[in-house]
Amino acid sequence: MNDSLYDTSWVLYSIPSLTTSLHSLLSAPPSTSLSPRSRSSILDKHAADFQNSLVDRDRPRYEDEEEREKLGALRAVSWTRFAPASPDATPPSRKQKRKRNDTTLDDSDIALERGLLVSLVYDKRTYKFAVISAQRDGNPNKRARTSASSASSTSSRMANKPNNTAIVLAKASPTVLKVFQAYLSETFAIQDMHALKLPPTLLTSTLAKYISSIHTVLSRTTSERQLPLDIKAILGMLRLSVSFSAPIAPSLKMLDVEVPSESVLVAFRNLEAEQDSQDSGRQTQVRVAGDTTTQGILEVLSKWIHERTGLKLPLAQNEKSNPTATEPTNNTNPETTTSATQPPLEPPMRISRILCAAYAISSEGRLKFSLKAAQTCDNDPSRGDSENTAPDGSSNVVRKANEALLAAALCEANRQLMEDS
Repeated sequence: MNDSLYDTSWVLYSIPSLTTSLHSLLSAPPSTSLSPRSRSSILDKHAADFQNSLVDRDRPRYEDEEEREKLGALRAVSWTRFAPASPDATPPSRKQKRKRNDTTLDDSDIALERGLLVSLVYDKRTYKFAVISAQRDGNPNKRARTSASSASSTSSRMANKPNNTAIVLAKASPTVLKVFQAYLSETFAIQDMHALKLPPTLLTSTLAKYISSIHTVLSRTTSERQLPLDIKAILGMLRLSVSFSAPIAPSLKMLDVEVPSESVLVAFRNLEAEQDSQDSGRQTQVRVAGDTTTQGILEVLSKWIHERTGLKLPLAQNEKSNPTATEPTNNTNPETTTSATQPPLEPPMRISRILCAAYAISSEGRLKFSLKAAQTCDNDPSRGDSENTAPDGSSNVVRKANEALLAAALCEANRQLMEDS
């Protein structure tokens, strides 16, 4: 993943539908994109126009003075194309079949492809926006095929549209964010850009896949003695923040649970021991089914925490087993359900934030990647993919996991769009 996305506390936004003009800017032909971080006269013109739009002549002078005192003078504005994914990443339609025991955090239907970085450099601070789109496979989205028949055709058409949805990673003040949204609207006819909230199920499932991704690669490329040290360098202390609804705990808003990386490794090994105790046919079935492996990691980790603290954290919950879901069942009268118009109820206890040395993510749509954790695997085949390790870390297991986490956020934006439709 590109270094420009690291060490920045981002707020996620969703653009439900890219217009032709913005899509063209993101996906410039090779004649105007000689490198992943290419600049052109078109981008320079947008940078100059955007800088001019930052001058609000209708704003009171005292507000300008307050902003200048806080930020200093605006030194430079740049628009730059970049590749959010690693150079060796291939589109989904051209990916080779993965090994059965490869549980790398990945979505079989989406791949990060294009990015636009907007930077505003002040004397005292730097603001940034990263607009990221994706390339989709030609096959219909699996979730779309399993949806209700009344919405399946619409969902399939939307899932087949390449670059239908984009996400914006923003690091800016409310004033600058408002100006950026207005510029996208006036210049590219982007009518909707809203905050992207992430459900607890996405936070927990991506955590399990992240751990599985790191462990799967490192367990093949490093010694048993070195493995705990590598896991600790990448994950550090895992902190899970649990939020409570008011009726459950009026005086308790949030509870933080810290899990050492050594305990995470123990939980993962306990899962492997459970799988190895099964017969070979059952074991193969578990390893092939990524969702089952994900739930297994979460269940073992939840059990480990419960045995030591007495807390039953909602780690292994999924949408199908969520009692608050409004989807009709065999014992439910379809006429009394309002799943099409009423959103699911908020669970009384939920994971609202996950923090470790490699990344931080919250249900409020905040995301941060640590460059230090990614650099622990740079240029070191023993800590990454031992095959075709590039000097830029393109086969770095941490960067790969970060790319997949970002792709999962983009998938979530598309999923919410399909639900709203």
